[in-house]
Amino acid sequence: MKYKIISKSLWKHNNLSFVPVRKKDIQTIRVWRNLQMEILRQENEITEVQQQTYYQEVVLPTFKEDYPKLILFSILRDTKLIGYGGLVHINWEAKTAEISFLLEPSLNIHIRSFTEIFDDFLVFLQSIAFEFIGLEKIYTFAYDIRTYLYPPLEKHGFHCEARLKNHSKIDSELVDVVIHSKFKGEESKSKSQRISILITSLSKKVPLVQSIREMFAEHSIDVSIFGGDSSEESLGKYFVDQFWKMPTLSSLLIEDVLQYCKIYKISLIIPTRDAELEFWSRHKSILKKNNIFVMISSRKAIQNCNDKYKFYSVLKNAGFPIVETVVSLRTKKFDRYVVKSRFGSGSKSTYLDIHYSIVRSVIDKNLDSIIQPFVEGIEYS
Repeated sequence: MKYKIISKSLWKHNNLSFVPVRKKDIQTIRVWRNLQMEILRQENEITEVQQQTYYQEVVLPTFKEDYPKLILFSILRDTKLIGYGGLVHINWEAKTAEISFLLEPSLNIHIRSFTEIFDDFLVFLQSIAFEFIGLEKIYTFAYDIRTYLYPPLEKHGFHCEARLKNHSKIDSELVDVVIHSKFKGEESKSKSQRISILITSLSKKVPLVQSIREMFAEHSIDVSIFGGDSSEESLGKYFVDQFWKMPTLSSLLIEDVLQYCKIYKISLIIPTRDAELEFWSRHKSILKKNNIFVMISSRKAIQNCNDKYKFYSVLKNAGFPIVETVVSLRTKKFDRYVVKSRFGSGSKSTYLDIHYSIVRSVIDKNLDSIIQPFVEGIEYS
């Protein structure tokens, strides 16, 4: 069977490499899955032991099977693992299989990176599915919460075969499941696509506008960019196709948003300011019912990110190397310290490289604070 050759090969497409999923990658993949359960058919976090057992008993035997039920690849960029994917639920009698694809969290939510990698992955996977192992049909099964999945699929000739209305529950909300499929021999589509996007809290975010415009141009998608801000002095309004002077956040009504989006056929909203995330997360369900997708995380994720101590705890529990963070300090533990506000993103209440002797006076003035050791080096945000 040809698959035995696949299991011993390294495949390349553009700047990506695909190798049969490696044992050394499985715990990293486990962490990624646990952090992105809302987009996966996974109800509970996977333990290290469960992941190891799955690899030994399910994945590893497929490398020697003539007709495996799944074929999984590690996706590498310059030898670095950035994702994994392949074919699952393979039905050799019907010659069909479902596409599996997951990137590490920061790439999965970065539209431009996701689109480019997914596009390369689809080229590679179609070659494996149709040319190498002789399947007749491949398909995706995805929750309708990331509409940026669809343009790459449609570009490669996949069509929406079914929409299962209110089929699954995510964050206490019912969502559709969308199935895209492609049959062997079907041509990729070359027709131009069009999308209208609203960027809120536009302010001076000109590089963001330009980056979005370039990204869609590279993929032959005609984009109209609308910018919204409560200030008429917004520099960004000179770089978007149309500017909307929005009401302030305290007076903004979801009805205003719906009306504006319907008039201008906007289907994607990109919030850009921390203070507005709660608003968009609260209303994403009603917007989705009107076919408007908001690039917003779950309310739980937003709360975890707004609370720096929660953020530290989540990452530590997930196994990430992260600077130690505490909310109280009774004894001298480090040489120098950083004290900052526990909530929000402002830097006005941040004290860098201070001595233990003045930490107490600082946190007495700022009760909701976190304390960290001062670490020298370059900071990346």
